[in-house]
Amino acid sequence: MFEPLLPLNFLRRAARLLPAKIAVVDGARRYTYHELEARVHRLANALLHMGVAQGDKVAVLSPNSHRVLEAFFAMPLLGAVLIPLNFRLTTPEFAYILEHAEAKVVLVDWEYAHQLAPLIDTLKGIKRYVLLRDTEDPTASIPAQDYETILAAAPPEFPQPVAVAETDIATLNYTSGTTARPKGVMLTHRACVMSALNYITSLNVLPTDVYLHTLPMFHANGWGGIWALAGRGGTQVCLRKVEAQSIFE
Repeated sequence: MFEPLLPLNFLRRAARLLPAKIAVVDGARRYTYHELEARVHRLANALLHMGVAQGDKVAVLSPNSHRVLEAFFAMPLLGAVLIPLNFRLTTPEFAYILEHAEAKVVLVDWEYAHQLAPLIDTLKGIKRYVLLRDTEDPTASIPAQDYETILAAAPPEFPQPVAVAETDIATLNYTSGTTARPKGVMLTHRACVMSALNYITSLNVLPTDVYLHTLPMFHANGWGGIWALAGRGGTQVCLRKVEAQSIFE
C-alpha cells in the first residue's frame, strides 16, 4: 500500500505512542503530545470555520513560539500552504510578499502588529487576521481575533480528512530580498518530510533529546527540526529572543 510522505504524520505518531511526553516548552507553558495534537486540531478547525480551504495560503509573522510550531502542523492537516514570514523584514517587504503569495489569513504576533497595520486597507486578499498573544497589548490596532479565543471555541477532534498528495505544496518560503524582490520557494509535503528525515539522521535525534530553538522557525522551516523532533518524540523549547542569559538558563 502506498503511504504518502506527509509531515503531519510525525505529530500523529508521537501523540499515539507518547501522549504524556512533554512536547513543547514555551516560557512557563508545558504541552504534552496529547495536548499539542489537540491544539493543532483546534487551530485547523478554527481556520476551516474561517473559510480556509485546501490550497489556501496562511502566513505567520512571529518569533519562535508554541503557536508558530502549532501552525507548522495545522496547515499540512488542512492541505493549506504555510508562509513563515521573516520577522526581521519591513512593512513594504511584507506588503509585497503577502500580495505575491496571495495570502488569505495572517497569524501575527502582538509585537509585530505595527508592521501590518499600514497594510490593512491595501491588502484586499487577506480575509482574516489572528493575533498571537497572551495578555500583551499589540503594538498597533488591527482588526484581529485572538488566537487563544478561536482555539477555545474550536473542537479538539481531528477535522474532516483532506486528500493531500505528497507532491502538493506544504510551505511557501520567501528569501529576504537581498537581490531584488523576495523570491518564493515552494516546498512539497514530501520535501518537508525528507528535510526532517535528513535532520534526524544527520544529528542522530533521539526521543530523549531536548532541542532549544535559537534558529528562527521561519528560516528554512527551522531546518526541518520542528517536524524532526516531533517525529522522534523529543521536546522542543521555544525561545522568543536570542539572549545569552535565557539560553544558559
